[in-house]
Amino acid sequence: MTTCLPTLCAAGPTDPTRAEAKGGFTWWYADLVDARGDGLVVIVALGLPFLPGYASAAREGRAPAAVERPSVCVAHVQGGRLAFWALHETDPARVVWEPTRALLGDNALRVGVDGGASLRAALGGELPGARWSLALEVDGPLRRSSPGEP
Repeated sequence: MTTCLPTLCAAGPTDPTRAEAKGGFTWWYADLVDARGDGLVVIVALGLPFLPGYASAAREGRAPAAVERPSVCVAHVQGGRLAFWALHETDPARVVWEPTRALLGDNALRVGVDGGASLRAALGGELPGARWSLALEVDGPLRRSSPGEP
């Protein structure tokens, strides 16, 4: 990708009570779109409601704490079609969740929003028969940020 417009959103990464809350949810979400419309979405989350069994457990009163369900999701769209998608959970014992960085196992995300957006990510995981990895460094104007968050 060449010139991108980063969108960086946060859902409570500076509030540790969200990570510990049963049925809670906190995330870093970034999407990058170039002039052709090709894009990349990165979600690093605790308690992502799209994980298998997470929402149903919450509805049944068995919701785990968000920090017990760390996950990484990456989607790449090229030419209007999904070119790559991965969603996997990581080891809850290997989570560091701070206002400007997240470490989930071997996955690392660091963000900055001082006057613009900066994103540094080293992500990866296992897929059936393959391993994927993504090294990403982006700096640019911030289009949008969740109210009250960095």
